[in-house]
Amino acid sequence: MGSIGFGCVVLLSGTIILKYGFKTMHIIGIIMSCIVILLIAMKFKNIEADGNPNRGKLIAVFKNKNSVILGIINILIIGTYTAIEFAYSTYLIEITGNADLANSIYSKSIFSRVCVEFISFMLVGKYLKDKKPKKYLIIAFLIGTTRILLFSTGSIPLVVLGDQLHGLMYGCYLTFLFKYIREVVDDELVAGTYSFVSVLGSAGANFVYPHMFSTIQRSFGYTAMYLVGFSIMIISLLVSIKILPKGKQSIKQS
Repeated sequence: MGSIGFGCVVLLSGTIILKYGFKTMHIIGIIMSCIVILLIAMKFKNIEADGNPNRGKLIAVFKNKNSVILGIINILIIGTYTAIEFAYSTYLIEITGNADLANSIYSKSIFSRVCVEFISFMLVGKYLKDKKPKKYLIIAFLIGTTRILLFSTGSIPLVVLGDQLHGLMYGCYLTFLFKYIREVVDDELVAGTYSFVSVLGSAGANFVYPHMFSTIQRSFGYTAMYLVGFSIMIISLLVSIKILPKGKQSIKQS
């Protein structure tokens, strides 16, 4: 539901910007932020933790070979994929040469892709729930890698098509990541490993990749930036096929 809400907000925001300008959108954003803050302050209750987090389990995650391998692969593939996302809106401005047109394409593209993501989650959950997690996790990586390659073409139809692949990729990735983790680590490490891998693929990657990709973009352009991202992802994808544990039979004791 979060993705659908995000898509609706982006579509609505794009329409408001086209009709009334960025200033109006900023004012609406400030008002909405204040409303959310007030709701949190007035309606949410304080909940105290029952005790200290179990640091032993976190240390066990770091010592577990399968957790570390999956974390490294995730920061190389999903980390690159996530970090390079920052350029999409400005990239559209460059290839269209028109900020209003780029904004219109961006808002409609985002709305469309979250609809694709919603449908993807339903179809994957219904028809692929019993499939091998490693296979479909790698397929998700491949879809994400293809998206970045399509972005590098500079062709508006291919770029928009590539953006729709995000919905397919995330429907597959998020569905099978947790299932795969359950197959390759002991039960008590599943939650910790999932958190560890997820953080590396999002916040962890943002320590390195955005600055690196923005430097490449300023020096060599968007095409070079996307091709570098594609190269990192495709090499990591090929490596992951070889080194990712196969499943339940490859569980390692920490």
